[in-house]
Amino acid sequence: MLKNIFPTLTVKEYRELAKEISDLKNNPASILSNDSPAIPEKTDQLFFKYNEYQKALQRNKAFDFDDLIMQPIILFNTHPDIKQKYQEKFLYISIDEYQDINSAQYKLMQQLTTPETNLLVIGDPDQAIYGFRGSDRKFFLQFKKDFPDAKVFRLEKNYRSDSTILKASSQIIKKNSDHQQINIWSNFFSDTRIDIFQTPSEKSEAETIVHQIEKMVGATSFFSVDSGRAGENENDVDSGFSEIAVLYRTRAQLFALEEAFLRSGIPYQTFGDVPFYEIPEVKEIISFLKVIQNPHSEINLHRIINIPPRGIGEQTLNILMKYQKDNEISLWQAMERSHYIAVLSTTQKQPIEHFVKTVEHIQAKLPKIKIIELIELILNKFGFNSYFKNDKKRQHYWQEIKKKTESGEELNKFLERITLQKETDCFNPKAEKVALMTLHAAKGLEFSVVFIAGCEEGLIPFHKKKKPIDIEEERRLFYVGMTRAKRRLILLHAKSRFLFGERKSNPVSRFLNDIEQALKENRLAQIKDKQKPKAQPEDKSQMELF
Repeated sequence: MLKNIFPTLTVKEYRELAKEISDLKNNPASILSNDSPAIPEKTDQLFFKYNEYQKALQRNKAFDFDDLIMQPIILFNTHPDIKQKYQEKFLYISIDEYQDINSAQYKLMQQLTTPETNLLVIGDPDQAIYGFRGSDRKFFLQFKKDFPDAKVFRLEKNYRSDSTILKASSQIIKKNSDHQQINIWSNFFSDTRIDIFQTPSEKSEAETIVHQIEKMVGATSFFSVDSGRAGENENDVDSGFSEIAVLYRTRAQLFALEEAFLRSGIPYQTFGDVPFYEIPEVKEIISFLKVIQNPHSEINLHRIINIPPRGIGEQTLNILMKYQKDNEISLWQAMERSHYIAVLSTTQKQPIEHFVKTVEHIQAKLPKIKIIELIELILNKFGFNSYFKNDKKRQHYWQEIKKKTESGEELNKFLERITLQKETDCFNPKAEKVALMTLHAAKGLEFSVVFIAGCEEGLIPFHKKKKPIDIEEERRLFYVGMTRAKRRLILLHAKSRFLFGERKSNPVSRFLNDIEQALKENRLAQIKDKQKPKAQPEDKSQMELF
């Protein structure tokens, strides 16, 4: 949307502007002034861009994600009677992950609660890892001041990790200045120490991870035999590949890992790929559904206006957009009035009018049909069936969308579900695959065995050029990664690493030095030279494992 409003901005400028607007909306004090939206202490240029963006949202009859919190705040601020209605409705409020709330969420919580509200918050300030999104753990730390009569229950027994992992992670997190001392303990005792591998490079680091996994669950490919890895099964993983995760700080580390996994034949799933609903062909399908729901949604209308090709080309679209701008209306309204746009020829008007009538025809069916029927109607009315003859890829994704709809589901519910879906909602814990994911994505998950790659200064803790390190949040993030492990934790660092276009030699992460020697085992990786796997006939018995 910002691209349509400000076409001269660069990609970097779009991102910076989107971040500035989001920061404003997540800070109610900068939005609310005299019961009306305002932006004090901001430049006139940002004020202008913010207002233009909000006008575009209104034309599109849309909210962005930040508005889901900010708009109720504005509503309650300007209409105390509505606020009172919801205060009386929600007598019991429970907030999970309270350490990750931001100023806007905190303000909404304040508006919804009264002295009569039964409020429960759950969280761990040592797992606050979303400061870059505007969250602030101070709200968790000041909860007792906000609610002096609140009872505090300390959950000290850990039901996940063994005692060695808990001790080591506690030694890491206690270095934070505002860490609140709590005696976490576990009934799981083990003599197994935390393995810390030093490897020559990022490639040997990836090969070391693969090697260790093969030792745990058995060799998985002819490459394992060729490289001398077979026959080393330690059998120390309870349930195979699904109980193993490889965590990393940034997705730039994923390439070397995937390369090693592909070569070894070990099955894996990642969260560094484009999510299903972000695949261009899938976004196109979702845009059709969203236009049926709300044709004023300009982004979605732009995406599908000439798919399948129907004669609404760039010249026609430019005329519509000029008419839209001149009359301060939505693109859809301009299409509805195309008959009155003199500069459009009859040939140009016909496909526009047909498109509008088709959308209106489908909309008229909405109250009576479910999502699966709606998809079939779109396919028929927009001529996709003949279009698919030359585009099997699109046909495949339409079929995949059908599979993801729930029985009897309505359009609004379906769009709400996929819009609010998180990346890790696609994670399948039952799949016999190793999980490759960022430290952030791993929060809330658990695995018998966890590898953390890239335990070097510059990665863990992460350091962006020209920006100071938030060392305490980085330490909390590493703590979160360590405590995903139930039985085994393996940490790795490379003497040199090719990352972000250059090879660097960074010292081992300072965090590893905080773990006492009795809890860790320092190892040098012993990796044989990599070989390309030889061509072999398919091993039927091996495939049966998957």
